[in-house]
Amino acid sequence: MVKKAELTPYVRGQVVGMYRAHAKTGKIAEEFGLPSSTVSTIIQRFKEDPNDITGASKKRAGRPPVIEPHGQRRLLRITMKDRGLPLQELTQNYNMASQKPVSSSTVRNYLYNAGIERSKAVKKPFLRPPNIDKRLQWCKERESWTAEDFRKVLWSDESTIELGKLNKDVYVWRREGERYKKECIVGAMKTGRISVMVWGCFIGTRWDL
Repeated sequence: MVKKAELTPYVRGQVVGMYRAHAKTGKIAEEFGLPSSTVSTIIQRFKEDPNDITGASKKRAGRPPVIEPHGQRRLLRITMKDRGLPLQELTQNYNMASQKPVSSSTVRNYLYNAGIERSKAVKKPFLRPPNIDKRLQWCKERESWTAEDFRKVLWSDESTIELGKLNKDVYVWRREGERYKKECIVGAMKTGRISVMVWGCFIGTRWDL
């Protein structure tokens, strides 16, 4: 069905002007080539608000949200409770207690508009509280260090390559700024498989040590 164009304020004003000049509805409709019902509607709006001489259309409420406010809150609770849920499963969990089932695309669009996206989880080793405190203390003690001070430090790190391990990425629902939040991190743990350890270090701009 083709949507009819909205009448311009000028045309509506002309209709109101003829009405105020005591022209009949049929005459006005014939003059502008409009249905009598349209002319009657413009005149009725003018009667309801005489200050509006154009008989303008009332502001439309627009399409109601697919997910109502209470449903939006419930969807957020489900998402934040288990951030690793795939989109399909998240949608199923929401629809189980909803009188208005929605599609996965609707769920994804709502979460996106709420600032929540499905992103790859960061892999980090889980640290015990004492180790967290030690690392924080180390940083605080060197808070005033300059770049030249850090160039005198020997930095080292190691990485384990496990044979036969599927390097499958894990995705989580998170907002901007939550990349390193505990709930959005996947623990990097040893599995007992055959592995190769790689170790390296550098100091300043030297890496060939």
